[in-house]
Amino acid sequence: MASLSILTNVLQLAFISETIPKWVWAKDHNGSISGYAMSKFNEIEVKELGKHGLDVNKIPEKYEKDFEKC
Repeated sequence: MASLSILTNVLQLAFISETIPKWVWAKDHNGSISGYAMSKFNEIEVKELGKHGLDVNKIPEKYEKDFEKC
């Protein structure tokens, strides 16, 4: 029973944590996890957000040039 509980705890940690995705990323990128964190984020153009309900007219003019993607 103890061995089974240890095995289930290890499997839970492996599948819930970022261990497996980081391992796969490193395997696909020559052993480096450089760029892994940025791969977790999505980018979208600000003008596309207007098509999905964001009122882009409320963005102050001084920031319009600085934010093309977010």
